[in-house]
Amino acid sequence: MPGFTPPQFLRALLNRAYFPTELPPVVTAKYFSEFCRDNYASLRTDLGNFLRLSTEYATFTAPRGRLASRRQLAVTHPLSQLGLSLAITQNRGRIRQIISSKPHSVYSPDENPSEGRAFAGLDFRRREIEAARIGSQCEFVLRADISRFFYTAYTHSFQWAVLGKARAKEMFATNRAALRDHWSASIDMALQSCQSRETFGIPVGPDTSRVVAEILLAGGENESRLAQVLAGRPMVRVVDDYLIGFDTEQAARTALARLREALWSFNLQLNDQKTGIFRSSTVHREKWQLDFDYIKLAARNIEQQRRDIDHLNELALYHCNATNSERPAIWACRRIAELRYDNRNLGLILDVLFRLSRDFPSCVSHVVEFLINNQARCGHPEHIPRVTSWLMHMISSHIQQFHDAEAAWCLVAAGVFQLHLTERELHPDQGRPGPIVFAIIGLLTARGQVSFPLSRWQWRGDFRRAGPLSQHWLPLYEAVRRGWTKDAALIAGIRSQSTLSRVLDNGVTFLEDRIFDAAAIDLRRRTFNRARVPTAEQRQVPGSKGSATQAVDASVAKLITSLDLSYD
Repeated sequence: MPGFTPPQFLRALLNRAYFPTELPPVVTAKYFSEFCRDNYASLRTDLGNFLRLSTEYATFTAPRGRLASRRQLAVTHPLSQLGLSLAITQNRGRIRQIISSKPHSVYSPDENPSEGRAFAGLDFRRREIEAARIGSQCEFVLRADISRFFYTAYTHSFQWAVLGKARAKEMFATNRAALRDHWSASIDMALQSCQSRETFGIPVGPDTSRVVAEILLAGGENESRLAQVLAGRPMVRVVDDYLIGFDTEQAARTALARLREALWSFNLQLNDQKTGIFRSSTVHREKWQLDFDYIKLAARNIEQQRRDIDHLNELALYHCNATNSERPAIWACRRIAELRYDNRNLGLILDVLFRLSRDFPSCVSHVVEFLINNQARCGHPEHIPRVTSWLMHMISSHIQQFHDAEAAWCLVAAGVFQLHLTERELHPDQGRPGPIVFAIIGLLTARGQVSFPLSRWQWRGDFRRAGPLSQHWLPLYEAVRRGWTKDAALIAGIRSQSTLSRVLDNGVTFLEDRIFDAAAIDLRRRTFNRARVPTAEQRQVPGSKGSATQAVDASVAKLITSLDLSYD
């Protein structure tokens, strides 16, 4: 299949590699990416201006996957993300060559036009295959994980990775102009532009940051002393997580010392709690994964199905607490979502899902996905009070804790189920939510689903002082575009940035209203489908054995797997 032209590549990079996957698809880069594709010729001439910008990214907090652990994701400013994406687009051949030189990485730099991806990205299945091969060939295994990689990476080290640290240092001392004009400098500058000119750290969340990470680690692996001990060794790397096989423990220890040395030269350190040398016989899948492999959920016998769901719930609770991880609960939610369940068991399923999402926040998005994809049944009078109660409680709880991911996903569900939100859920007197959540609340307010105006948060003054390049860029831009404000200073702020003004004139939005009419949603792809939802008369009564509603929901689920509307 033919590859992308530069404008198409830029569009794909912005559309699929910009926003973190943890964001609900109500936040979209679809229209911005199309604008950039259509205006590629003029935008590429402004690259220097984009690289010199100093913007703030909006933060978006999300559960990490370990119990009571969270991470802060970056929703970078579109102008800075455009600068970074242009720099990558113009140098994609060089970037592909560097990443491809490390075949042990599971990140594929190949273009994937059929999926609309500028880079095919991570292949986790390949990691499993390579890990099994390493275990079969080698008696000892080195497992290594870099500590807080994205938060501690040094932007200037990008040029070290491309040129070699010694050469980059020499050029800095003797020929700074040549160093500044090298293509790698544009990536360094673009990263700084995304984070207020900071040189410490890389924005966490965009797939473009994974591209940068691959190049940084390729450079580290090229350090001569490390390259010498890794030559010919079976190994696999998932971003910053290594698995390397050795014939002797001493060889593994030598490699570990050299790896520490090479990483330290790039200002990176290993996470000692996740790093060690093991006999390959002790490296295997976790017990919970083995247990879950044999879980079977009955599809026909209602009583057996109830027992199976109860058992799955108990098993997830046990393994989450035993492993200090939320992954077993996430797996349980996914397994239930795939179940062709009897309508009479929906109440039990909701109880299980709501409990898991309460205790393990990483499950919230999966539960919302289930509710939207099964809204014909969840909206039945028997179940809608329970659904409403859960959503209202979750919104209230997570808004107060400034848990962006959980609040954002539940607000999307509230929009789909047309719930009416009040001060009791949104707590306007306890501080303004983060920029992403606030923008979603703005959408719901415009739809008449919020009982009080946005002005209760007194946002205009803060946004005026911060300006259009601040962390508030999303709600500020959308407030001007959608007429949520007539404030002349706020409008002038958007107009003061020529490209942002052009984006505004072209009607570009970063918020997708149509998600509130979604009949099905795909969490992994960040897409949704607006297929017609059955009317109340078409819905099957939950207590009956008929399959009309199940057939409707099954057809919707099948449809969402076959369509990619790319609303991100």
